[in-house]
Amino acid sequence: SSLSLSLSLFGFGSLVRALPLEFMETSAPKCTTDDAAQAKALLEAAAIHLGREVNVSVRRAALREKDGDASASIQSQEEESDDFYEFTEEDYARMLASKKPETFLKTKKIRDAEEAARRTRLTKSIIRVQFPDNYIVEAKFQPSDSLLTLIDLLKKVISRVDVPFDLYTTPPKQTLQDMKKDFYSLGLVPGALVYFSYNLSKGFSEEEQSRILSTPYLQSDVMALKDLHLSIAPVTRTESPGNTPAAFNQQRMEQQSNKRPGKLGLKPKWMKL
Repeated sequence: SSLSLSLSLFGFGSLVRALPLEFMETSAPKCTTDDAAQAKALLEAAAIHLGREVNVSVRRAALREKDGDASASIQSQEEESDDFYEFTEEDYARMLASKKPETFLKTKKIRDAEEAARRTRLTKSIIRVQFPDNYIVEAKFQPSDSLLTLIDLLKKVISRVDVPFDLYTTPPKQTLQDMKKDFYSLGLVPGALVYFSYNLSKGFSEEEQSRILSTPYLQSDVMALKDLHLSIAPVTRTESPGNTPAAFNQQRMEQQSNKRPGKLGLKPKWMKL
């Protein structure tokens, strides 16, 4: 099957090559049911290979800049959801302001109980890792998962596993270093945008650095997953002609017409000429 083929010695690239060309050329490809099934099989194969489901995309603002779109700075409604992953300085200030009075009014036992309740309500951590070339890898974790689980995933998708790298959030810029800390403790719940960068500060000549930075950050098989999750559209329910909105409106008009008085030519008794 396509799924078993994708898990062969050569990874899942063979299944990618079986997909139509338009899958790789558009950000939201229109596809047939068979194409969607192939895309789903590929994503399932990737999930098995990587140990969890991933979505791969390219930052939309970067796509508009590349195409020379003058409205690149204007975000669409769909892109406003990226705020879910951003934590601004204003958010941080408001958080401190709201928590400061509580510190003196509540005992440690109460604060610990409230913290435990908050942790219980948060059931997932959606992490987006953005690379310098604007590719984004998104995966879902448990809040109790450690940073090491994210590192392990990235080592499976990047092209240069031999090069050390850093992960950081911004603003303000904070490098994520403690591998044993969980996502909740790191403030990456319910979601966060994390940035990837190679650490080339030691042991690399200028020529080596140039070669590393000119190489795609992601493996080709992983890059081929770009926007495939958008291709798996839900099956649209087929409606009979009598159940369509247009047919329903027509029936309503006919019913209203039938209820009108038949003797339209007679004068009302109250009308005097």
